[in-house]
Amino acid sequence: PKKPLNGQGGGAGDIVDLQKKCLEAGLPVSGTINELMERMARQRMETKTMVSKDVQRECDLLGINSTYLTKVEMVRELKDAATMNKFKNQSMKDVMFECTYRGLDSNGTREQLMARLST
Repeated sequence: PKKPLNGQGGGAGDIVDLQKKCLEAGLPVSGTINELMERMARQRMETKTMVSKDVQRECDLLGINSTYLTKVEMVRELKDAATMNKFKNQSMKDVMFECTYRGLDSNGTREQLMARLST
């Protein structure tokens, strides 16, 4: 069975470790243990298998000016864009949790919360 992460039930040590890893990777920290593990696995596969040409193509598709960026910098830009995309699909409750977890104010409209998460 899936275990909720919003401070309820489940192995607290596992949950906290996964949330910290997701936070460090710039990924959402809300959801179930399975969802967090899937996010981490997807993120590892995506960045390890991409060559510079693929990274640059992805930047171009997203409108990220990658002319003077190294591959590491381009990957960071892509991760930032992907993270914000992931927050857009989350419920308002999860977006509020993401803000609270990061020590951000969780009051306001969805747009205000998204702006806080993007900084």
